Amino acid sequence: VLLCSCSSVLLFFCAPVLMSVTAVRGVLLDATGTLFRFLAPIGTTYATVARTYGFHVHEEKVEASFHKWRAAAPPLAWPKAVGRSSSYLEGLERRWWRSVVWRTFTEHGPWVDTESFDLCFDELYSLFATPDPFQVYDDVVPTLQEIHRRGLHIAVVSNSDSRLYAILKGLGLDRYVDHVVTSTGVGFPKPKAQIFQHTLDAMGLHPAEAIHVGDSYEKDVKGARRVGILPILLERERKYHLHELLPKGMRNASLLKERAKVR
Repeated sequence: VLLCSCSSVLLFFCAPVLMSVTAVRGVLLDATGTLFRFLAPIGTTYATVARTYGFHVHEEKVEASFHKWRAAAPPLAWPKAVGRSSSYLEGLERRWWRSVVWRTFTEHGPWVDTESFDLCFDELYSLFATPDPFQVYDDVVPTLQEIHRRGLHIAVVSNSDSRLYAILKGLGLDRYVDHVVTSTGVGFPKPKAQIFQHTLDAMGLHPAEAIHVGDSYEKDVKGARRVGILPILLERERKYHLHELLPKGMRNASLLKERAKVR
């Protein structure tokens, strides 16, 4: 594995898939943390909604508990559910999230009654099926437009559920995306090879014809490498921009100049 610094970003290359820019026919992109972010911390949103149902807890404690129980939960994917009805899959998704949210809150005390929790969960689950809690990074649309202009295929690959389709549409990103692949939809989460291979098959591409951009080394970089896709790690917290990650031959110079003006 070659570690390379280019345009202020770390690129992780797997030696067998080093390729020329002209070979790239498709770009795979992670969703949360890559295309869009949460407008407010999860803990803030959860605590605010919970208060309306009589459950009072500090935002930072809820934030920590959410990430703890989210990480401890089994993968958001069920191989045996692939091919079943959408209502069946949505039921599994909802029960999975209900378990995570229940543990997140009850770590800090009991609910007055189950009905109050169910109402709170219903509101949170519905809220995160809309674009309202999210904000698209300002470099995303120009980058997608440039990729699209060059005739490349675009796929979003995410460890998420069926709500992602509505979120992308609500954020206005669906118009640029050819394929949306979720872990619940294919039965395997990143970094499993199957979710990346499924995406390649849907796009009609070989691994050497694609790059994958994401913000997680464990899920995005390692996962893409498992099938031979060139992975690029996007580190948003270090003020890197999506357009700067594209190989030089795929960039639009005018867009880079615009980015330089606001720095």
